[in-house]
Amino acid sequence: MIFVSLSRVYLGLHYPHDVIGGILIGLVITFIFIKIYNIIGKKLMNLSLLAKITISVCLPLLLFALYHSPNSAKIFGLLIGMGVGNTLENKYIGFVERASLKIQFSKGLIGLVILFIIRIILKKIFPTIYLYDLLRYTVMGLWVFFFAPLVFNQLLQENDGIIFSKKNGREVPRSKFFCFTHRKFTM
Repeated sequence: MIFVSLSRVYLGLHYPHDVIGGILIGLVITFIFIKIYNIIGKKLMNLSLLAKITISVCLPLLLFALYHSPNSAKIFGLLIGMGVGNTLENKYIGFVERASLKIQFSKGLIGLVILFIIRIILKKIFPTIYLYDLLRYTVMGLWVFFFAPLVFNQLLQENDGIIFSKKNGREVPRSKFFCFTHRKFTM
């Protein structure tokens, strides 16, 4: 952050007071977000799965209804996919990112390739209308935050033959092959 800020001044794109103001505004917004999250976050964790998914879908859709443009459709679609995917991942997968550098690189490469394939296929299928941008980016968010961890948990996330999950905030070993029949898939 420091080098980017200095580069803006060095290149003559911003005055020093612009950069300092931007940093201060960013710090204030971060501080406010942390305070709000500490108050609301604990209450959100106690909600049912259905309530969390409903919030993850309805809040971005409400914001999209208030402000819709091509870019906002993509952002709000990604937020829907991110919210729903992360909620489902936390509930059913408990993905742990721990792996060797080789496996981490493989996961990143495979994940990005599949993400771009999804993007290209959905761009060819759906017309370029706001609503379809919203849907396309929702699917992409679901891939990144739910389906990719599900696939990587099954295929790549091995550590000496053991796959780890998060349970009650700690890593625990579990069976090598995961499927939804091992956990209750109810809302």
